[in-house]
Amino acid sequence: MTGRASGADSKEALRGLAALSLEHHDYDKAFEIYRQLLDSGERSPELLYNSGLICQRRGEPADAVVLYKEALKADPQFGEALLNLGHALMSLGNEFEARSCWRKAVIAKPELAQRYFEPAVQAS
Repeated sequence: MTGRASGADSKEALRGLAALSLEHHDYDKAFEIYRQLLDSGERSPELLYNSGLICQRRGEPADAVVLYKEALKADPQFGEALLNLGHALMSLGNEFEARSCWRKAVIAKPELAQRYFEPAVQAS
């Protein structure tokens, strides 16, 4: 044994660094790390979804759409990816496709719609 971390350990360390960057709202650093993981061949739906979220936060909805769609190829019932794909599409002016994604998201994961239908809390 050479004392070097395995590729899996290195990727796990990168995922940890990305999570810390997100906690500190350093989206550029988190995206840089996610990009390294993607470039190394990682293609999990969660990694693609998180990369898409960062693109949205950075004001890059077209890039977010590409990443969400790739995540959905791997997991067509990924409710959060469907929901956020809808938001990204709406910001690009594609209302019809956005609404279709939102419908699919609610079917895939009904609890995603709950916050939209809960009554607003009234201040006393």
